[in-house]
This record gives sequence, structure tokens and C-alpha cells, in this order.
Amino acid sequence: MEDKATFYAYLTIHDFFDCFALETIISSTDTIIRWAAGHSIWKKEQPGDALFYLEKLEGLCSAAFVIHERFSIRKEVMIDAVEGDVPDLFDTTTYCSSAFKSNYWNQIPRHLTPRQFFNPYKAINKFCHYMAEPEWTKTLQTLTMYSLNTDSVLDLFPPYNIIVMRLRLLQLIEACHLIHVRMKNKEKMEEAQKKVKQKTSANKNTNKK
Repeated sequence: MEDKATFYAYLTIHDFFDCFALETIISSTDTIIRWAAGHSIWKKEQPGDALFYLEKLEGLCSAAFVIHERFSIRKEVMIDAVEGDVPDLFDTTTYCSSAFKSNYWNQIPRHLTPRQFFNPYKAINKFCHYMAEPEWTKTLQTLTMYSLNTDSVLDLFPPYNIIVMRLRLLQLIEACHLIHVRMKNKEKMEEAQKKVKQKTSANKNTNKK
């Protein structure tokens, strides 16, 4: 049995990817960081859309810290692999969601290492080790503020820090997407197996009659 914090952490991950397609998330994150680092105001969508997205992203970060601190690992999320193995991208069940009619190409995780692809928790751990949760929260709020005005966030952070923070965020997003996809696919498989068993049982009962 899981504690409530862990249960809601995974629920937050599922809710996040029920709201946004992966390619939209990657694009929005990149756009917000780019606008924050420049001297222009966010113009891609309404300012409220940026605030809503960053609020959801902040929730995803909090969920990652719960999973990291409580060692809440789901075995079905991890793929057995040895050093030197590379991801099998032909097996789309390991990384593709059928939601939003997204195609396979747009869902290939491009920011994860092979080891992080096999075990997404490695990317979550790296994200949590880079900065503490309050620092990440403050950073996301700062990026939001600077993306909506003409000042540049580079006045606070050097370019190198922005590049690393961007990478850690994108790795977190892709890792959580893999967790979401693999857990959902397991549920679908279990449901299909349950239906097969019910159908088999019903056929046996009919034959007996």
C-alpha cells in the first residue's frame, strides 16, 4: 500500500500528461525560457496560458521530489538493460502515448541518456540533486516573471546555468512521460488480460451447459 503523498505524486504526473501533449510541453518550456532570457514579452499565447502551464510544471516538479525522497519506484516503469544497451525505438509501447493523436516521432525522448530511458528515475534523481525543491520553485516563478516582461533573466543567472536548468527540466519532463506511458500501458494490458479471462470463463460455462 502506498502513502497518500506517493499516490498523489503519480496522480499529478498522469494529470499533467492528460492536459498536454509531450511535444507541446517541450515547445512551451523552450519558448518560456527563450522569452525569459531575451528582452521581449511572451507572445506565443495568452499570458494566462503561460501562467497555467508553469503552475502545472511546478506541480510536476513537486511530484518528482516526493518520488525521489520516498524512493517510490514502480518496477513496471523500468526496463532491464546492461551497460552498452541502446533503447529499442521500434517498441513504441515503452515511450508512446495514444493521447492527442501524437505521432511516434514527436514522442521520442531526445534529452535522456540510454540509462535514463531504461530507468526514468535516474533522470528524476539528477533533477532533484541539481537544486532543492524551494530553489526549483523559485526558479520557475522567476522564469515566468521574466518571460512576461522585457527584462532578461540572464541578469540573474549566467547563460551556463540556464542551459543546465533547461536540460534538467526537459529530462524531468521526458522521464515523467515515460513513467506515465508505461504505467498506463500496463493498466491496459492487465485490463485486456482480465477481459480474455472473463471471456474464456464464460465460454467454459456455456460449453458445460
